[in-house]
Amino acid sequence: MRLLLERVLSRAGWEVVAVDGVQEAHPWLDSVDAMIVDYFLGRERGSSLVSLARDELGIFAPPAILMTATPDAVKQEEQELFSARLTKPFRVAMLVEKLEALVGDRPRARSGVEMKAVEDETASEATKAVG
Repeated sequence: MRLLLERVLSRAGWEVVAVDGVQEAHPWLDSVDAMIVDYFLGRERGSSLVSLARDELGIFAPPAILMTATPDAVKQEEQELFSARLTKPFRVAMLVEKLEALVGDRPRARSGVEMKAVEDETASEATKAVG
């Protein structure tokens, strides 16, 4: 499923980072506009990835779309973590629509590198003004 979605979304013009677990996704959390998360990620749950993103990035955490073949297994508190849900099987067009709706009106997350660059520029400008 991951490889299929990677191919379809890439062809639809999206830049895709496809990983198979929470640990593999962790380094990308602050540089993606949205997450498409399967409920079962090996031994972990997709909700743990979304919780991790929210804990680390706060309001800049990317929105997440939940994919699941077992919607009854998703606990209420987990459902609230996701901005949208899709029950397998689903039409890929529906996924693209949900993705576009989520990404279209949210601020982009800023990586630590970008934040540092902004801080450095601000410090440099303050030094020029004082000096």
